[in-house]
Amino acid sequence: MDADGKPEVIVGRVIMNSDGTLRAKGAFGTGAASFSSVSFAADVDGDGVQEVVVGNALYRPDGSAKWNNGLTDGYPAIADFDGDDAPEIVIAGGGIVRLQNAGGGTIWSVTNPGQAGGPPTIADFDGDGAPEIGVAGRTAYVVFDGDGAVLWQQPTIDFSSSATGSSVYDFEGDGIADVVYADEEFLYVFAGNDGTIKLKYAEHNNATIIEYPLILDVDGDGEVEIVVVHWNYMGAETGVTVLGDMDQSWRPGRKIWNQHAYSITNVTDSGGIPAKPAPNWPKYNSFRSGDLSANVGTAAPDLKVIAPESCENECGGVDLANIWVQVGNAGAAPLTAGAVIQVFVTVKGVESLDQELPFDTILAPGEYADAVMIQVTTTDVEAIRIAVKPKESECTIDPADELVLVPPFCIAPG
Repeated sequence: MDADGKPEVIVGRVIMNSDGTLRAKGAFGTGAASFSSVSFAADVDGDGVQEVVVGNALYRPDGSAKWNNGLTDGYPAIADFDGDDAPEIVIAGGGIVRLQNAGGGTIWSVTNPGQAGGPPTIADFDGDGAPEIGVAGRTAYVVFDGDGAVLWQQPTIDFSSSATGSSVYDFEGDGIADVVYADEEFLYVFAGNDGTIKLKYAEHNNATIIEYPLILDVDGDGEVEIVVVHWNYMGAETGVTVLGDMDQSWRPGRKIWNQHAYSITNVTDSGGIPAKPAPNWPKYNSFRSGDLSANVGTAAPDLKVIAPESCENECGGVDLANIWVQVGNAGAAPLTAGAVIQVFVTVKGVESLDQELPFDTILAPGEYADAVMIQVTTTDVEAIRIAVKPKESECTIDPADELVLVPPFCIAPG
């Protein structure tokens, strides 16, 4: 919080130094509506110094309050809801959900139809370019639009705490952030745009508190997994379960999820805590979400392979061709999950896969990556076809997007 290179520990309204000694203690809320506190640090007012955000106050690193609005405490989250590059603070719990400005003033406050309520999750659930709020309650999971209106709700069962959390992730790269939530009996994945149940995992039970499933790449295989914890509350399941996709089609993600009040910029990929982290809302505008790219509805990348005009395919030796290709994105959404460049050769009229090359560059809409050289053995080869296969949904798959070469494949150098 003081940018000295040593992280502080925040527990509710208490700030401790990195050696465990007390640094400061605030006088007001703790960032809790019923159970454990989930306060967090963020530079709310843009002065270059992180404050502690609780449900009804904002603290400086010395524990003094920048403001206290006198309202009930609750679980906080933060994002930019009006597009002015300044954040607003969401508070949930006690049967209400409210949106506050950076100075603590109430923008709106609504009743939670799911009752009670746990720590809120913020993401662009429906791909409309604006953030929404997900709150798990006693009887339902509810997603609220940025103006407080209910976007959708799904019945759930959480009478033990009525205050669980949730996380979100666009598993398929379709621009829709799916909700991952576990109540007392099931793990769910809800479609973010309408609440459709995409996964209902029954081998789960839990006497809930404020926990939620995590979404991260736990085994380094290039795609995310779901991590959920069980407690034999009404069944036999205990411990931790990691769920992955049998078809290996889920998008890649980070390998770290460091705290309950998680936002992407508050921790580095290696686990370091930045002395002055960049605010999360200008780039990602989410909270408790693992998505590294904006959700853009049904928009998707559209990859093309071309032969760059500035490069010549030279022969690298006897029956070897050095072929230059350039990958571009003609779609309406960025390519964030990477792709695989595939090289096919035709010999005696039969086409086969010759080689695959990883392509891990992030490509914005309309962007082309630098040209890369691929060396192909051309003995008896009648044709070479080069295609690129994205690791996420693509808006169109068109043979015209591929590069097809016929002899002569190269020219001798010089």
